[in-house]
Amino acid sequence: MPFNKEQQAANDARGKTILVSAPAGSGKTRILVSRMDSLIKNDGYDMHAFLVLTFTDAAGQEMK
Repeated sequence: MPFNKEQQAANDARGKTILVSAPAGSGKTRILVSRMDSLIKNDGYDMHAFLVLTFTDAAGQEMK
């Protein structure tokens, strides 16, 4: 499923901190995983440089 305009902007933002605030089921975890994947593959980040926390088992499983 493609991202909407706002989701794509969050995924593509570089050089700044972003805040993704949205209701449950809106794709926040998907954006986070996609953004991290892009930063690792395209921007040279080391996957060990990330600390990612979640409050739910479901989001943790999605991140894995």
